[in-house]
Amino acid sequence: MYAIIGQINGAGYPMAYLFLDNSKKEDGVRTSILSDFFNALHSKELRPDFFLTDKDWAQINAASRVWPSTKIQLCLWHVKRAIGKRLADSSISKRNNYNAAAAKADADFIDEHFHPFVRDSIRSEVNCDPQFCPKEFRDTILDMIVYHFHLHPMIPNDQNQYFTADEIWFTSVREMYEFCVQKDLRNVWAYMWTNWYQKSTWRLWARSSSSEKLGLYKTTMLVEAHWKVIKRDYLPRFFRPRLDLVVFIITHRLLPHYQRRYAQVVSGRERVSWQKDIKKEWKKLKRHDRQSTHIHAVDVTKWVCSCRAFLTSRWPMCYHLVHNAPDVLSNSDFFKTVIRQEHYPFLRHPLLQENLPMESNNPSNLDLVGSSFSSNITDHFDHLGADDNSTEEGEELFSDVRKYLEHAQEIVADQHSKKNYRWIKTANKHFSGIRKLVNNIHAYNRRVHNPRTWGDHDDCTMFLE
Repeated sequence: MYAIIGQINGAGYPMAYLFLDNSKKEDGVRTSILSDFFNALHSKELRPDFFLTDKDWAQINAASRVWPSTKIQLCLWHVKRAIGKRLADSSISKRNNYNAAAAKADADFIDEHFHPFVRDSIRSEVNCDPQFCPKEFRDTILDMIVYHFHLHPMIPNDQNQYFTADEIWFTSVREMYEFCVQKDLRNVWAYMWTNWYQKSTWRLWARSSSSEKLGLYKTTMLVEAHWKVIKRDYLPRFFRPRLDLVVFIITHRLLPHYQRRYAQVVSGRERVSWQKDIKKEWKKLKRHDRQSTHIHAVDVTKWVCSCRAFLTSRWPMCYHLVHNAPDVLSNSDFFKTVIRQEHYPFLRHPLLQENLPMESNNPSNLDLVGSSFSSNITDHFDHLGADDNSTEEGEELFSDVRKYLEHAQEIVADQHSKKNYRWIKTANKHFSGIRKLVNNIHAYNRRVHNPRTWGDHDDCTMFLE
């Protein structure tokens, strides 16, 4: 089952469905069928700016064929999942498709001799990595991937310099290549270039390949949330429901529900979820300490900042912009009427940009999220908040948790050395949360079968990598 979900003011609405028996369809056949499906939408004057999908080549090829000017955007969650899974896999294939000469032709700093094989495509035990990617380098590589994903020609660096899409690609390739050379990760570099960093694949996942507009969405969360609604609210007791039942549920239950919700939003009786969340985020950023050792380029008029928090933000915004913006918390209508845009200013409102007229909160452009029926992404997307949590906030949380765990370990060791058994009997109940976390993760790692849905997870394993 495939679905096309369009977004209006940050809320997803179903536009079309396709039922397809994938088990009997090769990629070429699926591409042809999906092309006909997309052409039917194209004939209805549907011209999306962005098409978000996982790395399904049938979807990608069909969308590129029907909408050649549309930016195909791979889901960040799926990108991180695919790369993280490969980095964690210690196996090294005997053959490799990496072409060092072709890579050097595109990026002249690449050394033709830095590759995972000696002759032709046969792996060498002498100069190859004994392990595909050591564990200590994986987080750094994933962090670089996320950073390169978010870079965009419309967002400056700290020196207020703007770079073209080609310059961003060139710099990102150099950064990944130099890291692999420094750590002698030959197979990792071959994998990164072949699957992600050569231009033909780079344009699919990097936001910078669409230089005139900044996509507001980074994941296929709209369609995943849509599947959650269908499974949880309408088909909770069915594992493989009959096709006629699914069609009935969609036409008689699901679509009327979305029609009612859209009417309520348009009439002002209901607000979309992000308008509620952005107010909480604004207050949180307003409380942030203004002191910083770094100097960033901040432009409230364009609503852009060079800091990494803004770069990876869902809204987008950061505490630098919030502190430099006028006081909006005293205006009760601000968060009901503020507009998120894919061009300057990224956050638009007369209070932020003086003398700008108020416009409709419904953007004229349309972004599509296309996906097959999948439960790969969490059903609890409200926990994700932003498409990807800011690095700064995550580092603060890790630092805080590690500090308290170290202090707790010191206290336990001290009391144990004193043989203070009364203390451990009294304090034992306070360690139940840690025991639950460790036991749940151990049970998850020992599982025989993959989780069926995110209902098989808890807070300890939901985002475990």
